[in-house]
Amino acid sequence: MAVLRPFASRIVAAGAGLSLLFTLLAPESSAPLTFVPRLVFWVLHIGIGLSAAVLVAKALLAVRPSTKDWVVVVMSGLGGVVLFAPLAIGIESLFPLGGFDGDNDFMEKLARSSLAMAIVVEALEMTPPFMAAWLLINLEPVRAVITNARTAKATEPEATVTERQGDAGEGASADACSPEMQAFLDRLPPIIGTDIVCVSSDLHYLNVTTRQGQAMILGSLQELEDAFGDQGLRVHRSHWVYIDAVVSLSKSGKGWFLNLVGENRVPVSRRKRNEIAGRLGEDFLKNHLEKEKKGSNRIRKSGRRKRGRTELKKGVEPK
Repeated sequence: MAVLRPFASRIVAAGAGLSLLFTLLAPESSAPLTFVPRLVFWVLHIGIGLSAAVLVAKALLAVRPSTKDWVVVVMSGLGGVVLFAPLAIGIESLFPLGGFDGDNDFMEKLARSSLAMAIVVEALEMTPPFMAAWLLINLEPVRAVITNARTAKATEPEATVTERQGDAGEGASADACSPEMQAFLDRLPPIIGTDIVCVSSDLHYLNVTTRQGQAMILGSLQELEDAFGDQGLRVHRSHWVYIDAVVSLSKSGKGWFLNLVGENRVPVSRRKRNEIAGRLGEDFLKNHLEKEKKGSNRIRKSGRRKRGRTELKKGVEPK
Protein backbone atom coordinates (compact mmCIF):
# COMPACT_ATOMS: atom_id res chain seq x y z
CA MET A 1 0.00 0.00 0.00
CA ALA A 2 1.40 3.41 -0.94
CA VAL A 3 1.69 5.78 1.99
CA LEU A 4 0.43 9.29 1.34
CA ARG A 5 2.77 12.17 2.02
CA PRO A 6 1.89 14.20 5.15
CA PHE A 7 -1.24 16.29 4.68
CA ALA A 8 0.37 19.27 6.42
CA SER A 9 3.05 19.49 3.72
CA ARG A 10 0.37 19.03 1.06
CA ILE A 11 -1.69 21.95 2.34
CA VAL A 12 1.37 24.19 2.71
CA ALA A 13 2.45 23.43 -0.85
CA ALA A 14 -1.07 24.01 -2.16
CA GLY A 15 -1.36 27.28 -0.25
CA ALA A 16 1.97 28.52 -1.59
CA GLY A 17 1.05 27.55 -5.15
CA LEU A 18 -2.36 29.19 -5.00
CA SER A 19 -0.90 32.36 -3.47
CA LEU A 20 1.61 32.66 -6.28
CA LEU A 21 -1.00 31.87 -8.92
CA PHE A 22 -3.42 34.56 -7.72
CA THR A 23 -0.56 37.02 -7.37
CA LEU A 24 0.41 36.50 -11.01
CA LEU A 25 -3.18 36.54 -12.28
CA ALA A 26 -3.90 39.74 -10.31
CA PRO A 27 -7.71 39.44 -10.10
CA GLU A 28 -9.78 42.59 -9.65
CA SER A 29 -9.79 42.39 -5.84
CA SER A 30 -5.99 42.85 -5.71
CA ALA A 31 -5.28 44.51 -9.07
CA PRO A 32 -4.35 47.96 -7.64
CA LEU A 33 -1.50 46.44 -5.60
CA THR A 34 2.09 46.03 -6.77
CA PHE A 35 3.64 42.55 -6.83
CA VAL A 36 4.97 42.26 -3.25
CA PRO A 37 1.90 43.69 -1.47
CA ARG A 38 -0.30 41.59 -3.75
CA LEU A 39 1.68 38.44 -2.80
CA VAL A 40 1.28 39.24 0.91
CA PHE A 41 -2.43 39.92 0.31
CA TRP A 42 -2.99 36.45 -1.18
CA VAL A 43 -0.72 34.63 1.28
CA LEU A 44 -2.82 36.04 4.11
CA HIS A 45 -6.11 35.26 2.36
CA ILE A 46 -5.28 31.72 1.37
CA GLY A 47 -3.22 30.81 4.44
CA ILE A 48 -5.80 32.01 6.96
CA GLY A 49 -8.66 30.61 4.88
CA LEU A 50 -7.17 27.11 4.74
CA SER A 51 -6.33 27.27 8.44
CA ALA A 52 -9.95 28.14 9.20
CA ALA A 53 -11.15 25.10 7.23
CA VAL A 54 -8.71 22.83 9.10
CA LEU A 55 -9.95 24.17 12.45
CA VAL A 56 -13.56 23.51 11.47
CA ALA A 57 -12.67 19.96 10.35
CA LYS A 58 -10.89 19.23 13.64
CA ALA A 59 -13.81 20.65 15.64
CA LEU A 60 -16.33 18.59 13.67
CA LEU A 61 -14.32 15.39 14.17
CA ALA A 62 -13.97 16.15 17.88
CA VAL A 63 -17.74 16.56 18.29
CA ARG A 64 -18.86 13.78 15.90
CA PRO A 65 -16.01 11.34 15.11
CA SER A 66 -18.36 9.08 13.16
CA THR A 67 -19.19 11.76 10.55
CA LYS A 68 -18.76 10.50 7.00
CA ASP A 69 -15.51 11.53 5.35
CA TRP A 70 -17.00 13.49 2.45
CA VAL A 71 -19.34 15.29 4.87
CA VAL A 72 -16.34 16.38 6.97
CA VAL A 73 -14.56 17.77 3.93
CA VAL A 74 -17.61 19.64 2.55
CA MET A 75 -18.74 20.99 5.92
CA SER A 76 -15.24 22.07 6.90
CA GLY A 77 -14.86 23.90 3.58
CA LEU A 78 -18.15 25.76 4.01
CA GLY A 79 -17.43 26.39 7.67
CA GLY A 80 -14.00 27.73 6.78
CA VAL A 81 -15.60 30.22 4.37
CA VAL A 82 -18.05 31.44 7.03
CA LEU A 83 -15.29 31.72 9.63
CA PHE A 84 -12.90 33.49 7.30
CA ALA A 85 -15.28 35.96 5.59
CA PRO A 86 -15.14 38.65 8.32
CA LEU A 87 -11.37 38.20 8.58
CA ALA A 88 -11.04 38.67 4.82
CA ILE A 89 -12.76 42.05 5.07
CA GLY A 90 -10.34 43.02 7.83
CA ILE A 91 -7.35 41.98 5.71
CA GLU A 92 -8.61 43.96 2.72
CA SER A 93 -8.89 47.08 4.90
CA LEU A 94 -5.13 46.90 5.51
CA PHE A 95 -4.26 47.33 1.84
CA PRO A 96 -4.66 50.43 -0.39
CA LEU A 97 -7.10 48.82 -2.79
CA GLY A 98 -9.02 51.99 -3.65
CA GLY A 99 -12.60 51.94 -4.86
CA PHE A 100 -14.16 49.62 -7.42
CA ASP A 101 -16.31 50.62 -10.32
CA GLY A 102 -19.18 48.57 -9.07
CA ASP A 103 -21.85 51.19 -8.41
CA ASN A 104 -24.23 49.46 -10.78
CA ASP A 105 -23.44 45.99 -9.48
CA PHE A 106 -26.13 44.57 -7.19
CA MET A 107 -23.70 42.61 -4.97
CA GLU A 108 -21.43 45.64 -4.60
CA LYS A 109 -24.35 47.83 -3.52
CA LEU A 110 -25.47 45.12 -1.10
CA ALA A 111 -21.99 44.89 0.41
CA ARG A 112 -21.87 48.63 1.00
CA SER A 113 -25.24 48.69 2.78
CA SER A 114 -23.92 47.27 6.08
CA LEU A 115 -21.06 45.30 7.62
CA ALA A 116 -23.24 42.21 8.02
CA MET A 117 -24.20 42.26 4.35
CA ALA A 118 -20.55 42.86 3.41
CA ILE A 119 -19.63 39.64 5.24
CA VAL A 120 -22.44 37.74 3.51
CA VAL A 121 -21.36 39.00 0.07
CA GLU A 122 -17.72 38.18 0.84
CA ALA A 123 -18.66 34.63 1.83
CA LEU A 124 -20.82 34.11 -1.28
CA GLU A 125 -18.12 35.38 -3.63
CA MET A 126 -15.31 33.32 -2.14
CA THR A 127 -17.28 30.06 -1.76
CA PRO A 128 -16.87 28.69 -5.34
CA PRO A 129 -13.06 29.16 -5.68
CA PHE A 130 -12.38 28.25 -2.05
CA MET A 131 -14.47 25.07 -2.14
CA ALA A 132 -12.85 24.01 -5.42
CA ALA A 133 -9.38 24.44 -3.93
CA TRP A 134 -10.31 22.72 -0.64
CA LEU A 135 -11.85 19.72 -2.39
CA LEU A 136 -8.81 19.33 -4.65
CA ILE A 137 -6.42 19.49 -1.68
CA ASN A 138 -8.42 16.79 0.14
CA LEU A 139 -9.09 14.71 -2.98
CA GLU A 140 -6.24 12.21 -2.69
CA PRO A 141 -6.48 11.40 1.04
CA VAL A 142 -10.29 11.28 0.99
CA ARG A 143 -10.23 9.03 -2.06
CA ALA A 144 -7.82 6.74 -0.22
CA VAL A 145 -10.08 6.73 2.85
CA ILE A 146 -13.19 5.92 0.79
CA THR A 147 -11.32 3.25 -1.18
CA ASN A 148 -10.16 1.66 2.08
CA ALA A 149 -13.72 1.62 3.39
CA ARG A 150 -15.05 0.04 0.21
CA THR A 151 -12.25 -2.53 0.21
CA ALA A 152 -13.07 -3.42 3.80
CA LYS A 153 -16.73 -3.98 2.95
CA ALA A 154 -15.89 -5.98 -0.17
CA THR A 155 -13.41 -8.28 1.54
CA GLU A 156 -15.40 -8.76 4.75
CA PRO A 157 -19.04 -8.54 3.76
CA GLU A 158 -20.23 -10.84 6.52
CA ALA A 159 -17.67 -10.10 9.20
CA THR A 160 -19.19 -9.74 12.63
CA VAL A 161 -17.90 -7.70 15.53
CA THR A 162 -16.70 -10.88 17.24
CA GLU A 163 -14.77 -11.98 14.14
CA ARG A 164 -13.08 -8.60 13.78
CA GLN A 165 -12.17 -8.69 17.49
CA GLY A 166 -10.62 -12.08 16.98
CA ASP A 167 -8.52 -10.67 14.13
CA ALA A 168 -7.17 -7.90 16.33
CA GLY A 169 -4.40 -10.18 17.53
CA GLU A 170 -1.71 -8.45 19.52
CA GLY A 171 -3.23 -5.04 18.85
CA ALA A 172 -6.58 -4.21 20.38
CA SER A 173 -7.42 -7.16 22.60
CA ALA A 174 -10.77 -8.83 22.11
CA ASP A 175 -11.35 -8.90 25.88
CA ALA A 176 -11.51 -5.12 26.09
CA CYS A 177 -12.80 -4.11 22.68
CA SER A 178 -15.39 -1.40 23.25
CA PRO A 179 -17.90 -0.35 20.55
CA GLU A 180 -15.90 2.86 20.05
CA MET A 181 -12.68 0.90 19.60
CA GLN A 182 -14.35 -1.53 17.22
CA ALA A 183 -15.74 1.37 15.17
CA PHE A 184 -12.23 2.78 14.83
CA LEU A 185 -10.72 -0.58 13.87
CA ASP A 186 -13.43 -1.10 11.25
CA ARG A 187 -12.26 2.05 9.47
CA LEU A 188 -8.78 0.64 8.88
CA PRO A 189 -8.09 -1.02 5.50
CA PRO A 190 -7.91 -4.82 5.90
CA ILE A 191 -4.49 -4.94 4.24
CA ILE A 192 -2.83 -3.29 7.26
CA GLY A 193 -4.70 -5.32 9.87
CA THR A 194 -5.74 -4.06 13.30
CA ASP A 195 -2.53 -4.60 15.30
CA ILE A 196 -2.02 -0.90 15.94
CA VAL A 197 1.46 0.24 16.95
CA CYS A 198 1.17 4.03 16.91
CA VAL A 199 -0.90 6.85 15.44
CA SER A 200 0.27 10.34 14.48
CA SER A 201 -1.92 13.40 13.99
CA ASP A 202 -1.66 15.25 10.69
CA LEU A 203 -4.11 18.18 10.92
CA HIS A 204 -7.55 16.56 10.54
CA TYR A 205 -6.09 13.24 9.40
CA LEU A 206 -4.46 10.38 11.29
CA ASN A 207 -1.47 8.38 10.06
CA VAL A 208 -2.06 4.90 11.49
CA THR A 209 0.87 2.48 11.76
CA THR A 210 0.17 -1.21 12.40
CA ARG A 211 2.41 -4.28 12.40
CA GLN A 212 1.41 -4.85 8.76
CA GLY A 213 1.61 -1.35 7.27
CA GLN A 214 0.38 2.24 7.30
CA ALA A 215 -2.73 4.14 6.22
CA MET A 216 -4.22 7.63 6.46
CA ILE A 217 -7.76 8.14 7.77
CA LEU A 218 -9.83 11.11 8.90
CA GLY A 219 -9.93 11.50 12.66
CA SER A 220 -8.45 12.97 15.82
CA LEU A 221 -6.17 11.67 18.57
CA GLN A 222 -8.84 12.55 21.13
CA GLU A 223 -11.15 10.08 19.41
CA LEU A 224 -8.41 7.46 19.69
CA GLU A 225 -7.81 8.19 23.39
CA ASP A 226 -11.52 7.88 24.13
CA ALA A 227 -11.82 4.62 22.18
CA PHE A 228 -8.76 2.80 23.52
CA GLY A 229 -8.60 4.16 27.05
CA ASP A 230 -5.84 2.56 29.12
CA GLN A 231 -4.67 0.38 26.24
CA GLY A 232 -2.92 3.37 24.69
CA LEU A 233 -1.02 6.44 25.72
CA ARG A 234 -0.63 9.88 24.19
CA VAL A 235 3.10 10.56 24.55
CA HIS A 236 3.20 13.78 22.55
CA ARG A 237 0.82 16.41 21.25
CA SER A 238 0.85 14.67 17.86
CA HIS A 239 1.59 11.03 18.77
CA TRP A 240 -0.26 8.15 20.43
CA VAL A 241 1.13 4.66 21.08
CA TYR A 242 -0.36 1.29 21.88
CA ILE A 243 1.09 0.30 25.26
CA ASP A 244 1.94 -3.29 24.31
CA ALA A 245 3.91 -2.05 21.29
CA VAL A 246 6.46 -0.18 23.45
CA VAL A 247 9.90 -1.81 23.41
CA SER A 248 12.27 0.68 25.01
CA LEU A 249 13.06 4.29 25.82
CA SER A 250 16.03 6.06 24.27
CA LYS A 251 17.60 9.51 24.12
CA SER A 252 18.81 11.30 21.00
CA GLY A 253 20.42 14.66 21.61
CA LYS A 254 18.15 16.53 24.02
CA GLY A 255 15.02 14.58 23.10
CA TRP A 256 13.56 11.31 24.36
CA PHE A 257 11.91 8.69 22.17
CA LEU A 258 9.85 5.55 22.63
CA ASN A 259 11.07 2.68 20.46
CA LEU A 260 8.21 0.51 19.26
CA VAL A 261 7.84 -2.82 17.51
CA GLY A 262 8.71 -2.85 13.82
CA GLU A 263 11.54 -0.33 14.29
CA ASN A 264 9.01 2.47 14.74
CA ARG A 265 9.91 5.41 16.98
CA VAL A 266 7.95 8.39 18.31
CA PRO A 267 9.11 11.46 20.28
CA VAL A 268 8.17 11.87 23.94
CA SER A 269 6.98 15.21 25.29
CA ARG A 270 8.68 16.40 28.49
CA ARG A 271 5.38 17.11 30.17
CA LYS A 272 4.22 13.56 29.38
CA ARG A 273 7.21 11.92 31.04
CA ASN A 274 5.55 11.54 34.47
CA GLU A 275 2.44 10.07 32.88
CA ILE A 276 4.59 7.60 30.92
CA ALA A 277 6.38 6.67 34.15
CA GLY A 278 3.02 6.03 35.78
CA ARG A 279 1.80 3.84 32.93
CA LEU A 280 4.99 1.94 32.11
CA GLY A 281 6.39 1.91 35.62
CA GLU A 282 9.26 3.74 37.28
CA ASP A 283 11.44 0.62 36.95
CA PHE A 284 11.01 0.71 33.17
CA LEU A 285 12.20 4.30 32.97
CA LYS A 286 14.95 3.79 35.55
CA ASN A 287 16.39 0.80 33.73
CA HIS A 288 16.45 2.57 30.38
CA LEU A 289 17.83 5.77 31.90
CA GLU A 290 20.65 3.74 33.48
CA LYS A 291 21.37 2.05 30.14
CA GLU A 292 21.49 5.42 28.41
CA LYS A 293 23.81 6.79 31.12
CA LYS A 294 26.13 3.79 30.89
CA GLY A 295 26.19 4.08 27.12
CA SER A 296 27.09 7.77 27.34
CA ASN A 297 29.83 7.02 29.88
CA ARG A 298 31.32 4.34 27.60
CA ILE A 299 31.37 6.79 24.70
CA ARG A 300 33.07 9.46 26.84
CA LYS A 301 35.66 6.99 28.19
CA SER A 302 36.35 5.70 24.69
CA GLY A 303 36.86 9.26 23.51
CA ARG A 304 39.30 10.00 26.32
CA ARG A 305 41.28 6.83 25.56
CA LYS A 306 41.54 7.77 21.89
CA ARG A 307 42.70 11.29 22.76
CA GLY A 308 45.29 9.83 25.18
CA ARG A 309 46.71 7.50 22.53
CA THR A 310 46.85 10.36 20.03
CA GLU A 311 48.70 12.58 22.51
CA LEU A 312 51.22 9.80 23.34
CA LYS A 313 51.99 9.37 19.64
CA LYS A 314 52.63 13.08 19.39
CA GLY A 315 54.89 13.00 22.45
CA VAL A 316 52.48 15.00 24.59
CA GLU A 317 51.75 13.92 28.14
CA PRO A 318 48.08 12.90 28.26
CA LYS A 319 45.75 14.85 30.54
